[in-house]
Amino acid sequence: MSFQSLHSKIFVLVTSILVAVAVVVMVTSQRNVTDTVMTSEHHAINNVLELIRHDAAARWSAMLNNKVSIVRNGRHQLMQTGKVIETSLAFYAGLAEEGVMTEAMAQELARKWIDQLLFDNDRYAFVFDDRHVVLASGYPAMRERDLSSINDYKNRPLAQSALEESRNSGYSFAIYRRPTSIQASGHMHQG
Repeated sequence: MSFQSLHSKIFVLVTSILVAVAVVVMVTSQRNVTDTVMTSEHHAINNVLELIRHDAAARWSAMLNNKVSIVRNGRHQLMQTGKVIETSLAFYAGLAEEGVMTEAMAQELARKWIDQLLFDNDRYAFVFDDRHVVLASGYPAMRERDLSSINDYKNRPLAQSALEESRNSGYSFAIYRRPTSIQASGHMHQG
């Protein structure tokens, strides 16, 4: 086939145009498909990240609600226990007022009763005086110890803040680090 005939030249021209159009269509289609795929993948990744964020937020919220529930339940139990202790101490004071026993005997019986109170490994009752010295405790290492060197988790003096809160609201709760060693003078060091 000779490229000199008109028929051949038209054939080559039409073929060239078709090839050029095909190349343009393929390049454009490839770019559009690539853009569409990238947009879809970007959208899918954003959806997955959003789901992970929502899942993490939901889990965090559930854990926080669980912790709040545990704290509220523990606080309710502590308030009930406090009422039992208060009633028992009032009973001992009543025995002394009625003359059944001396005030010193009633105080000693109350101390012995509190010394026997142990709720679990990390919870116990203790009573201290206005000098911040523990008079009785279910945790033997606390007995006769000076609380003035112990701070609560808000870094306030434990005994002083407990006294102030109980005077204002009728009760007090404290979270603090358990003392680990004791000096000869009876003061405690935090570890």
